[in-house]
Amino acid sequence: MLFSLGMKTLLIGSVLLAGFGLTNADLVVKLAFKTSFAGATAPMALMFLTFLPMSLNIFLVEINNARDQLRTNTRFAFLVVVVSVTLGAPLIIWQGAAGAAVAKMIAVCVGLVFLLLRSREGLVMAVKPLLGKVLLLLLLLLVPRILLDGLHPLLSNGVALLCVVSGMVLLRIYNPDELSRWKEQLRGLRRVSG
Repeated sequence: MLFSLGMKTLLIGSVLLAGFGLTNADLVVKLAFKTSFAGATAPMALMFLTFLPMSLNIFLVEINNARDQLRTNTRFAFLVVVVSVTLGAPLIIWQGAAGAAVAKMIAVCVGLVFLLLRSREGLVMAVKPLLGKVLLLLLLLLVPRILLDGLHPLLSNGVALLCVVSGMVLLRIYNPDELSRWKEQLRGLRRVSG
């Protein structure tokens, strides 16, 4: 149950970070750097989007560590470096920072495919249905956020967050045991802080 709960929570957190980062990259750049780095919006958006596959990579690497499959992790790291360096140099020359972000995204996705093919043996939960639900949650975040882009960011982001939370409930992302575990964790936090 902890594996399933951890995987789902990591993916939902990644969806939120990737989705809100992607749709708010221009706002982040403006707030942080004013007009000095106006051209950094596209690379920043791509890097936020990279969080989704990267979080799965981190999770699968930790599973491999627990299973003592260090050779798989070493091959994964080597593959990511080779793809990053091979694609990075020409893409940086051609597109600058955006090229570097694209190279990183491709390397992370190639690494994810490698890890999914090598690390899924023995996993007790169905990952494909979960990934489908997570992609649907990402769409539930992106579509309203993009459609409401002209409105105040707090309003458009609030509606997008409401859509994601509603999607989590309707898609039944967490089963009753996992929801009980969450409630237990939250009660524990209240006891510690109170």
